[in-house]
Amino acid sequence: MSDLSMLPAILIDISGSTANIIFSFLAAWYAFKLTRLNPNNFLWGYLFYVTMAIAAFATSRGVGHIVKELLFITGNGELWKPIGPFSGGFNTLFMISVAAVMIFYHKGVQAYEAIEQEAAKLKQSKIRLTRAARELKELNLNLEEKVEERAAELSKSEKKFRHLFTASKDMVFFTDSSQAILDMNASGSEMLGYALPESSRLTLRDIFRHEGDVAVYAKMLANDGYIRDLEAEFKKKDGTTIYVLISATALSMTRRG
Repeated sequence: MSDLSMLPAILIDISGSTANIIFSFLAAWYAFKLTRLNPNNFLWGYLFYVTMAIAAFATSRGVGHIVKELLFITGNGELWKPIGPFSGGFNTLFMISVAAVMIFYHKGVQAYEAIEQEAAKLKQSKIRLTRAARELKELNLNLEEKVEERAAELSKSEKKFRHLFTASKDMVFFTDSSQAILDMNASGSEMLGYALPESSRLTLRDIFRHEGDVAVYAKMLANDGYIRDLEAEFKKKDGTTIYVLISATALSMTRRG
């Protein structure tokens, strides 16, 4: 056995150690490139740390083997004795670092998956919020169009009513709950002998000849909500009497708070 050359084994050990160092750094470089492509990817970042720890361990172990073999080839094997413990210590330290990174792998993956799930939920929430905002915007546009249409219809109706109110040959007036006259058309003011500003300051008691007719008028509106062909006597500004046939409708105004 002593006649066998150890050179092939030594060369294999040196070349294998060198290859371990080269391939470990290639793996670390490739992992680094992956992290550059997607910096927010936890798995690529974790892989980079693992490969760096393995590269450190491979370097420590490979350099130790190469130095040891070179010392024995050159006949300086005795020098390895004081160096060996330090090399073994570094090997142990870097092996522990690799083991530590691997131990926390599962916890890291679980944390990453939890973050990914939360991110997916947030993404879905954002999609729903975006959809709701779009629907709300469309609803708002439709509402604005309806409001504009309704406002146009009300304006048109108001113009028609105002035309009928002013152009009517009959007396038309509005009162509030206190029986004060709020507005009276020109025909009514003319029939009673008042100017337009004056007629808007009158009350029912000012134009009804008999106080009892005012009570009947108010009671019929309160009970039935309308009056049809109620005969009554109105007094004009000069004190003379005119006979009228009253038709009226009570309007209920509801205030919403």
